[in-house]
Amino acid sequence: MIFETPLEVANTCKRKEAVAEFNRFAKDTLAWSNAENSHSVSGYEFYLELFDRPLFAKQAYMAIKQLKDKWVTDTQAQSKCATNESGWYFIKGSCKDKLAHGLGVAVTIDNEKFIGEFLHGWRLKGKYSKEGVIFYDGEYAEGIQHGYGVCRYQEKMEECRLYQGERIDTLFKQRENMQSEFQRLAGKMDQLRGAVAASNRPSSNGSNNRFSYIADLASDDDTTRTAAQVQAALDIFRVMIESAN
Repeated sequence: MIFETPLEVANTCKRKEAVAEFNRFAKDTLAWSNAENSHSVSGYEFYLELFDRPLFAKQAYMAIKQLKDKWVTDTQAQSKCATNESGWYFIKGSCKDKLAHGLGVAVTIDNEKFIGEFLHGWRLKGKYSKEGVIFYDGEYAEGIQHGYGVCRYQEKMEECRLYQGERIDTLFKQRENMQSEFQRLAGKMDQLRGAVAASNRPSSNGSNNRFSYIADLASDDDTTRTAAQVQAALDIFRVMIESAN
């Protein structure tokens, strides 16, 4: 019998480790071929994320660096003037003293874009987007979102106010407080369920002391007292139903 490939030999000889290694090599080389065909930063980054130990990791990192260096060179070549913000490249608009000043457009290598007003190289007011999606439209202070604007929240835009990049508007704070309160109440409910369940467990002598919770109605512990009140309310409700019948 003549074998055409090492994989066929490994399969015939039932060498599972070798078969697994050949399969990994096949998947890796196919993914690398796809990355090379895309010849994009995202394509090479996707390849690196696919495997714990990519066979062509060194080539992928080198390709990413070359693409990014080329992007910066090409972008700087079309830029009329500079900005004071690291990573931001001014590609369109008016300048003053070789700095972005007035209306214009700036971009980053991470596919971010700002369209709006600049002041001596700093973003002052306008729209910020990433991957084509607008996330903020408002005021800035030395390139940081600061002041009044409109912010994206769960696929929708809403009025907002920021201080040094952090939201401080009433709506956002109320939402944060509500989420915190909900989590606190959820924790209390879990404690209450546990307390009620414990109160219904059989006593050590094997019997279930039906009204043992009565003593807890005056407890100083909020959870214990509330659990007793709930149990008492359930008993009263049960008695009312039985009386009605």
